[in-house]
Amino acid sequence: EDRCQFHFALGKMYDDCGEYDRAFEHFDAGNRLENRKHDFSPSCYREYIDHLITTFSADLVSRMAPSGHPSNLPVFIVGMPRSGKSLIEQILCSHVSVHGAGELTMLGDISSEISARAGRWPESAPRLSGQLLKSQARRYLQALEELAGPDILRVTDTMPFNFVHVGLIQMLFPRARVVHCVRHPMDLVLRCYFKNFAGRSLSFAFSVEDIVHYFLLYRDLMRHWAGVLPIQVYTLRYESLVADPAAETAQVLEFLGLPWDSRCLRFHEPGVATSAADTPLRRPVDDRDVGCWEHYRVPLARFAGQLPLEEYEHGGF
Repeated sequence: EDRCQFHFALGKMYDDCGEYDRAFEHFDAGNRLENRKHDFSPSCYREYIDHLITTFSADLVSRMAPSGHPSNLPVFIVGMPRSGKSLIEQILCSHVSVHGAGELTMLGDISSEISARAGRWPESAPRLSGQLLKSQARRYLQALEELAGPDILRVTDTMPFNFVHVGLIQMLFPRARVVHCVRHPMDLVLRCYFKNFAGRSLSFAFSVEDIVHYFLLYRDLMRHWAGVLPIQVYTLRYESLVADPAAETAQVLEFLGLPWDSRCLRFHEPGVATSAADTPLRRPVDDRDVGCWEHYRVPLARFAGQLPLEEYEHGGF
C-alpha cells in the first residue's frame, strides 16, 4: 500500500514538473499494484447495462403511468469520475438557495429496497406501484430536507454512479433535473488513471483498458436515457465551464429555475459553498487540465481509436 501511494505521489510530482514520461511510469506502476486488488469485469458490466436498456424500452416508458413525487428539490449531477461534477456542485451550492449534499448512496439503497419488496431491480420496474414509488421518493426527500434545512430550493446529489439510475429517477421524481457532466474522453481517461481512488465501486479505474470499456458502456446508457426518457437533462461540457464559468453557470442556474447569484463565482472562497465534499476546491476555475492528455499521447495512442474523439470535439457526446 505504501509503495502504491508513493508511485501516485511521484507521478503527480513529475506531472506538475512537466516530466511526463517519468510521470506516466510512476502512475502506471501505482495502478498495476492497485489493480491486483480489484476484479472489474467488462463483460459483466456490459450485461448489466444491456439489461437496463432492455428493461427501460421506449415502449415501457411510454406506458408508464405518471407516478412518484412532484418535488423538484433534487438535482442529480451525473457523469464519469473526474468529469467536473464536484466543481459544478461547489459552484451551484454557493448559491443562496442551493445545498450540496455530496455523493449520496440513497438511490442504490432505494433500488435494493425495491428489490426486497417488489422483486429484483430493474426487472420489477414495469410493475412498480405508484404507492411504492411515492413512499421511496418521500424517503429520499426527507433525507435531503434534513441535510439542507429551510429556504433551500435545490439540493444536489453528485454520486457518479447515479447515471445507471436515471430511469429510477424518472420514476421517483419526474420533475427533477439532471446535470450531465461530460469531458474530452482522453482527458477523462487520463485523469481517472492518475487518481488513486478508494472503494471497490471504482475498480475499473486502475487499468486504461478498463476505463475505456467503462466509458463506452456509460456512454451507451446515457444515450439510451436521452432517447427514451422525458426527464430534463442539461449536458455540461467541462471545457465550456472552465473557458467561461460565468456564462455556463448562468445557463445551469436558468435550467434549474434559479436566479443569478454572484456568490457562485466565489465558490472557492472559504465559507461560501455549502458542499459536503471532503476536499472542497480552493482555487478559481482554470483550464490547466484541458488537453492534458496530449502530454501522454504516446502511451495512450492505442486507446485513442476506441474513443469518439472527433465526435466530442465537434460538439457531440
